[in-house]
Amino acid sequence: MSYPNSTEIVIAIATTVVVAGAAAWAVKKWRRSLKSQCADECIGAATNLLGTLSRCLDRKKNSPESKDEISLIYRQTWDAWWRFHSAFRQTRRYQDLSETIPNEIADQLSRLKAILDQDWSKEQSASLQADQFQEAINQLLKPVTPFEERGCSQGDFT
Repeated sequence: MSYPNSTEIVIAIATTVVVAGAAAWAVKKWRRSLKSQCADECIGAATNLLGTLSRCLDRKKNSPESKDEISLIYRQTWDAWWRFHSAFRQTRRYQDLSETIPNEIADQLSRLKAILDQDWSKEQSASLQADQFQEAINQLLKPVTPFEERGCSQGDFT
């Protein structure tokens, strides 16, 4: 039986250190990539939610008689909220965000139904409520959608 010489031992130890270092680097890079992916998905879902809300309010302003279409877009808004809620929960694992944001948006969406059911041609307050609603949603989503950091304004997506 032959024993390994000191060169073989040094090579074995060096190889182990290099492999362990490479594995640690790969895990760190993967985690950073996952964090970025979750943030991107949340920003995308929030942007989609803002766009769907904007479409719903625009349809009501421009074609108040198309109640079926408004109702369909309102349901699509809830679908967009569910996608946002899911992406938000994943993002909270990596970001310090208030856990109440999705529920506050859901409360606002419930209020939106009453706003949409009003006759906007007769009541100026309904249109004003819609504008206030849009601003409230924008404020709730501000921590999630840092548009200013990316060189654009939130209005570019609504």
